[in-house]
Formats: sequence, structure tokens, C-alpha cells
Amino acid sequence: MKKILIILLLVPIAYALLHTTFSSFSDTEVSAGNTFTAATWETQAGYLSIDTSGAKLTGNGGKLHSIVLNLTTPRNITIDKMIVNWTVNNGEKIEEIRIGGVTFWSGSEIADAVLDGNYILSKKERIEFRFDSDMQGRSFTITFIMGDSSTKKIAIIVIR
Repeated sequence: MKKILIILLLVPIAYALLHTTFSSFSDTEVSAGNTFTAATWETQAGYLSIDTSGAKLTGNGGKLHSIVLNLTTPRNITIDKMIVNWTVNNGEKIEEIRIGGVTFWSGSEIADAVLDGNYILSKKERIEFRFDSDMQGRSFTITFIMGDSSTKKIAIIVIR
């Protein structure tokens, strides 16, 4: 009887030892009809292309324009904010940003201020910046902050 009892106890233990991985997590995930791609994170800033090759200052040097914003995707993207920085000489201020002829932001701010606007870019558009002073000989850095919080930074040096 003692032998039968020992066999009855050992059989389940042996079975458990032979048929388990001792793993507390499964390494198999089943998801029919879905495709997963690792290490891809698309951002709106990644879809924004900016052509500064024609950038120029006109209007007594107070209007920076002929900068082209373009999409590299068929989807719309949102430009939420901008930070415009320039080499400062006399406390110059930015007064307006227009995209495609529409005011994105207006006011009076010094360099490096966060300019809060909102523009949905759906096609190629021109952007222009208006200042209260002659900006000839200045270099500019413009940071675009997108609707998904991604950023794109460009540098512009305008030669007379």
C-alpha cells in the first residue's frame, strides 16, 4: 500500500517536471491579420520639408519671405507653435508670421519667444516673417513645433 501511495504522489510530480518550462511568461503572441513593425515612429515633423534656398529680406529689411513649406506625405500636418530666433543687435521684435497668406501669429515678441498659433498644412505653402526693424545681415533659427509635439529646426542666413 505504501508503494502505491508513493507512486500516486510521484507520477503527478514527474509529469509536472517533464511538461513545464518553468517560465512565467509566454513568448508567443498571436494576432491574426495584423502587421507589427518595430522601431518605426512617424512624426509630423518628419513629414515637413522646408526650402530656404530662395529666402530673402525685403520691405526695408523687415520682411523675411520666400521660404517654402512642403509635405512629404498625403496626410495633413499641424504646425502648432514656432520659436523664431535671430542674432539680436537692438532689441528687434517679430510682429507677424503668415503661412499661405493667412496669419499664423501676430503680436510683438523678442527673439526666442514661443509663438502660439495653429495651422493645418495640407499642401505646399509659403511662409513669411515680419519684424519691426531692418534685419539685413542677421541669421535666423526657426523651430517648428508640430501638433504631435515633434519639432523641426532650420537655420537661415540671408545675404544682402
